[in-house]
Amino acid sequence: MTVICIAPSRSGHHFVMNQIKSWFSESLNMVNFEDHLAEDYQRTRTQWIKAGMIDDTEKIYTILVYRDLLNWWASYLKFVPGIAEQNYRNAFNSWISTAREAFGYTNHIPGKRIVCYDGFKKSRKYRQVMCSDLDGTYSEARLDEVLNAGKGSSFDGLSVPGRKMQTDKRYIQMVHDERYWKMLRKYPEAVELYRTHFILTQEQCNVIYQI
Repeated sequence: MTVICIAPSRSGHHFVMNQIKSWFSESLNMVNFEDHLAEDYQRTRTQWIKAGMIDDTEKIYTILVYRDLLNWWASYLKFVPGIAEQNYRNAFNSWISTAREAFGYTNHIPGKRIVCYDGFKKSRKYRQVMCSDLDGTYSEARLDEVLNAGKGSSFDGLSVPGRKMQTDKRYIQMVHDERYWKMLRKYPEAVELYRTHFILTQEQCNVIYQI
C-alpha cells in the first residue's frame, strides 16, 4: 500500500505523515510530493510509477494537506528568511494550488483525501476518522515525536514535544517583519481563499484587515 502526500513546505505534513505511518506496518510506502502543484499531480505520479518508486498494482491513497495561511507563512518565512523572492512566490503558488484543490475550485487529484493540518493536530476524533478512512489501526504513539525532516519546527526546532507546540500562534511572532506583510499583500488570491474558507479568530481577522 502507498500513501502519497501532496502539500506545501512547512504545512505540517511531516507530522501528518508520521501519524499515518504509526497506523500501519513498516511495509507502508509513504511518498512525499512536497511543493508539487495539484495540477502537476498526475504527471508526477506517472513519473514515480515509471521509476519504480510507486507500485501501481497495489492500493494507492493520496492525501492533500493544507494549513492555516497566516501560520503557514510565518513558519515558512521563519525557516528560510534569506532566500530569493522567487522562492517565496513558488511557496505561495503551492499554497494557493493546494487550497484551490482542497476547496473544490479544481479537481486535479481524483479520489484524494483532504487533511487540514490544524484540525488533524488538535482533534483526536479528526485523526481517528482519517485512520478509519485509510483502513489503519489507530495509535497515538508518535504524537509527540518531532522529526528531523525539515529540521523540526521552524520556531522550536526539535526541542518541544509535538502536542505542546503552539502551531496556531506562529503568525503572532512574525507580524513585526515587513517581509511577512509584503508577500501577503502580493497574493490577494491566497488571502481571499483564507478569508472565505477558514474559521478565523478575532486576532486573525485583525491581521487580515491590515493587509
